[in-house]
Amino acid sequence: MFAQFLRIVLENITRLTSNTEFLVKDPEYVTKLLSLAKETAPHIVLNYLGFRALVAASPFLPAKVQALSALGKSPALRKQICLGVVVESLPVMSLYAGFNAFKPGIQNFKVCFCLSVSIFPLVSSL
Repeated sequence: MFAQFLRIVLENITRLTSNTEFLVKDPEYVTKLLSLAKETAPHIVLNYLGFRALVAASPFLPAKVQALSALGKSPALRKQICLGVVVESLPVMSLYAGFNAFKPGIQNFKVCFCLSVSIFPLVSSL
């Protein structure tokens, strides 16, 4: 499993084969890390990795986004900043997410509107 993980991580850096040997400084640490990763829900691992990536990249981010990496900030503020960055960088995805969030309500409105319009004899005969 560790070799597969390294193959993915180092994919664009070097080519690893099944004969590639790894020199691990602390095998016990790697064993515990892998068992912890197996026991932890994937979304928790991804949240942690995302946070670590954000902290590492924060010096290179615009000033308004650097607040995301600050510990102790209110979760609401961090969510607003994060959503703002997503909206700016992926506007089409933001529209798609908003459409999917409101799609059931829009469909209900459409059904109600069509039913109420069909009640009027002038409109239904057109």
